[in-house]
Amino acid sequence: MNKLSTSSKHSLLIRTISAIVLIAIFIPCVILGGWFFVGAIIVISGACIYEILITGGKNRYPIYIYLVCFIADFLMIFWQFFASESVRASIGQYNIVLDNIAISPFMIVIFFFAVFVTVLFSERFTLADGCYVFAMNLYISLSMLSLLYLRFRPDAYYNGSKFIASCLLIVYMAVGAFMNDIGAYLFGITFGKHKMSPRISPNKTWEGFFGGIFCSILLSMLFAYFFELGGYPVLPGIISYADNKWVWILTISLIIPIAGDFGDLLFSAIKRHYGIKDFSNLIPGHGGFLDRFDSITFVAMFCATVLVLIERGWSVVI
Repeated sequence: MNKLSTSSKHSLLIRTISAIVLIAIFIPCVILGGWFFVGAIIVISGACIYEILITGGKNRYPIYIYLVCFIADFLMIFWQFFASESVRASIGQYNIVLDNIAISPFMIVIFFFAVFVTVLFSERFTLADGCYVFAMNLYISLSMLSLLYLRFRPDAYYNGSKFIASCLLIVYMAVGAFMNDIGAYLFGITFGKHKMSPRISPNKTWEGFFGGIFCSILLSMLFAYFFELGGYPVLPGIISYADNKWVWILTISLIIPIAGDFGDLLFSAIKRHYGIKDFSNLIPGHGGFLDRFDSITFVAMFCATVLVLIERGWSVVI
């Protein structure tokens, strides 16, 4: 067992305090839903876009690119709020329901044009910059839209008043993702000896990897079990222990930490490429929002996509 150094103990304390503050702010937004959760998504997506744009340096890109990215991100995430009649109707009833994941192709084309025209006419914005900004902006938009879908998708319990029941799905996903991060960190600093991917993330170990998966599966399955025991399955017919659906719970609970680790490594590779430790210092002890939400964003996209496919009978036809 590794002995914790003074710096490790201090780092753990700062991380814990920051985590408590984040929980105190964002958990009520998740539970209350509605415009509280929409507001949280606006804040998180805005912070993530900002961190993407300062990855290579705060003054690297022209101010025009900042404006284009923030506007495009907002419009791609909330396009359905304007375009879908059913979503607009649910907003009017103060009961937001999002039954699909869709981004306007027209908006994507306009954003692509705006980014790569800048590549042609700005010496400060290279082709590599354009590809990075376009891809990451699209990623953030899809992941935030997926979080909205997981919170507002129609299910048997959501009626605008049963807040706890209506947020169980997204909380279940978050429990799996965050417990994977916490378990990997604790197992890594305590037992970690064998490096997982030294080239991309020197601090990650196989002990932390498997410890994170163990904690994630255990806590997410227990979460689903105890809430269903109280009469609130996470997602009736899919993520439920009834009718032998426990296989779905086990499968999704297993894939959540694996997807989270993939997202974590992907963002570690980006930081490695740009030679930075954290995307920003907006969250003390954790770095930036992308450092904290790197895994949950990838998990959200995976889970939302799987749920849409299940409802369509695994058909990829729109």
